[in-house]
Amino acid sequence: MKTMNLLNIIQQWILYIIDYTKNNYICYLPKYIGRLSSFMLKLFFSGITVNDIQVNTIQSLKDEGNIVYVSKYKSNFEFLFYYSRFKTDGLPFPVIGLDYKIYLWQPVTRLLKNVLFYTLHYLKHFKFPSPYHSEFIQDNIREGNPCFMSLIGAKSFYSRFIKHRTDPVQYLIEVQKTMDRPIYLVPQIMFFSVRPHKTHPSLLDIIIDGNQEKPGKIRRLIALFNKPNKIFIEFSTPVNLKTFLSSPDIENLSVRHQAFALRRSLLKQINRHRQSITGPILKSRQEIKETILTTDRLQYFMEKHANETNTKIKQIHKKAVSYVMEIAANYSLNWIKSYEITLDWLIKTMFDGIMVDQQSLSKVKEMSQKGSLI
Repeated sequence: MKTMNLLNIIQQWILYIIDYTKNNYICYLPKYIGRLSSFMLKLFFSGITVNDIQVNTIQSLKDEGNIVYVSKYKSNFEFLFYYSRFKTDGLPFPVIGLDYKIYLWQPVTRLLKNVLFYTLHYLKHFKFPSPYHSEFIQDNIREGNPCFMSLIGAKSFYSRFIKHRTDPVQYLIEVQKTMDRPIYLVPQIMFFSVRPHKTHPSLLDIIIDGNQEKPGKIRRLIALFNKPNKIFIEFSTPVNLKTFLSSPDIENLSVRHQAFALRRSLLKQINRHRQSITGPILKSRQEIKETILTTDRLQYFMEKHANETNTKIKQIHKKAVSYVMEIAANYSLNWIKSYEITLDWLIKTMFDGIMVDQQSLSKVKEMSQKGSLI
């Protein structure tokens, strides 16, 4: 009995310290994290460029619905950037990361409350608390607090596919069905380079972790301190979740399959947007040659042509190789860069300046995400 009373007293003290609130989840980063932490984040991300025209679109969305920012890959780096920069710029900034755990930037007193809250919950239920099951995330969405969500993550996929834990995409769909106000999903892409991707990793990709689309920690830091002005953010077209769910080919699906369709649609949109900036994946001349010449259809045609013309297949192959080498582009980024430097100097020498209609250019960029441009 004395032991039980002691445990109850300890529990009451812990509840008193954590203020009896549900607001102690580690996925939540409060609006005020301290002057020093805010200054450090602001300084750290200050060189990254954000498109002003696209920012105006985000500004208008906060009055129309609730905002959830979406990235392709899970990244604390990106979450902290959007949290810090958007707060500095007076934009709706994400305070909740779906399936995120933010420890380092929590205020010390709040971090201690987090530890006590998680410890108490584990001692009572033998499992850690879920911000989904407690409706913590749903309540924050209803209150208009922006969230941040990623579509791809190795641990996230294992959790929802193997352990059947809550899928944040499916959770948002379920929340939307209980609300009249729409949820806007805003895909965001962070570019560390506009160079086209290659099918095979470069030596730099091998030595330094990650690639241009998904750089590792070392590569991100090098880019951030070496050429921060080369890093920029693009917002893709916001998706009205309420409108998406009411489309004829989606509304009759189960919630689980609606989540599959939504994730595929968002990934396709993000990939298309990235490709509209960097261009298609670069293939070497050798790779193009092998891809074309080894297709079943062309192999059949060459054998048939050799038989009809009584020509050795070796000679047919040789002629086909020469045709492909004549047609296939030998694209060189180094040559393109040299042309850019030359033309840049030439234009600056010949003209006082060039005025660019940025709004019309933005429309062209939007159309490039839907198809090829002529």
